[in-house]
Amino acid sequence: MNKKGLTLAELLVASILISIVMIGVASFSASMQQFQNSTNRTTILAMRTMSVMNQIERDGYLAIGDETNPGVVIGGTANKESICFRHDADGDPMTYDNNWVCYYGRANRELWLCGDNPTVPVDGWNDCQQGNGERVLVDLFSKDIVTGPGPLGVTVTLKTIFDRAQGFHPLKNPRYDLETMIMPPGHSSS
Repeated sequence: MNKKGLTLAELLVASILISIVMIGVASFSASMQQFQNSTNRTTILAMRTMSVMNQIERDGYLAIGDETNPGVVIGGTANKESICFRHDADGDPMTYDNNWVCYYGRANRELWLCGDNPTVPVDGWNDCQQGNGERVLVDLFSKDIVTGPGPLGVTVTLKTIFDRAQGFHPLKNPRYDLETMIMPPGHSSS
């Protein structure tokens, strides 16, 4: 008699092998999904940070001034930091308008672009709110004016994390730090 059916043992072995393959496929799929989410978080964070830094750099490069009246003002405390750049509104390099663009970092680590005609230096939210305040990035930032022989320089550092409510994790909650040195060409040495 020639039987062509499966025995119970063969059926159990086939089921176990198929289960092992399915667990491997599911594990690989979950791992790829986590990698994709991590890459998306890192990319979004980097693009947002670079966009804000480009805006700050652009405003910094437009700053006008000289050694005694530099046109770049930093202020505030550790919880309320600001950096302001004076722009030339009337096109006359011999006069300095008080047309300022300011960035203000609040205690909750939000970075804001202040509205029109902020109080300089911005040392509180009321100084920044005199125009239409605009939040440009949820972040922590620091700044420093580099003085000495030669032209004025401004160092700006942005330190970002994807979700501030959670601790750093390289895959689930990445960080991105960016620093630049701005040397305004509209700044004379005398």
